[in-house]
Amino acid sequence: MWDNILFYVIFISQILLISYYFPKKIQARTRYVLDNYPPQTYPKLYPKPQAAYKKGLRNFMVINYLITAAGAVMLVLYAMLSSEYSANGKHAESLPIFFGLCQYIPYFLMEISGFRQFKLMRQANISSQRRAELTPRRLFTFISPAVVVAAIVLYLTFILLELSLSGYQLTADSIVRIAAITLCNLLLGGIIFWNIYGQKLDPHQSFQDRNRQIGFSVKSLVYISMALSFYLLALKAMKVHELEYLEIILNSLYFQLLAAFAIATILRMLKVGDINFDVYKKEPDSN
Repeated sequence: MWDNILFYVIFISQILLISYYFPKKIQARTRYVLDNYPPQTYPKLYPKPQAAYKKGLRNFMVINYLITAAGAVMLVLYAMLSSEYSANGKHAESLPIFFGLCQYIPYFLMEISGFRQFKLMRQANISSQRRAELTPRRLFTFISPAVVVAAIVLYLTFILLELSLSGYQLTADSIVRIAAITLCNLLLGGIIFWNIYGQKLDPHQSFQDRNRQIGFSVKSLVYISMALSFYLLALKAMKVHELEYLEIILNSLYFQLLAAFAIATILRMLKVGDINFDVYKKEPDSN
């Protein structure tokens, strides 16, 4: 009974945090930019009419409101069916995962829209002046080596635990789990490499703003790697101690932790007031 009540509280937190609280913060942030940095003064920021961005923001919020409502329906259905579940049995553990993936859809669409925005900005950038960034960028410019080492240690700890629990025999299940976490970490590492050494997406972004954004991305991705290792280690611990009926709670907490690293961090670290918007102003006439 207590675990059901705990799940209700945590799942409500997942619904409201990812599909209501963070979207409202993003909405307020975007509206602030639209109201205080208009296209008349900052034309380079708007390769499309301002109305298109307002419409996109409205669609983003509508999708999140619909997902919030769907989450409430799922919670009610779970409450109706929970009496049929055994007290210490594993049940509906994929519910927070399925719903969490749905919750990230509007953020994924927002990222795609951002890439399109930068593409249009590069196409509209007719300036022949290019500024070279002479300061080389390195991984440890943006994150402490100790944090990277901690992420690697957690990854290796999971692999060691996986092998030890299987008697150091490479079973099909252990191979799948080790391959999955390895591929995820390689993907995260590839994104980190692309952020540091890849093409500058925003052609007008200042050197300081770009470095700040890279630093946020690197830290977030390394923390996500650590969260994945913690999550898989916790799953193993639950299995060993026969607490798998709590997996549904762990899955919900995990998605909220990812949101904290990926969304809350950008709202906290990349504050609008710290961005140099002068680079988006209209260039003075040379005549």
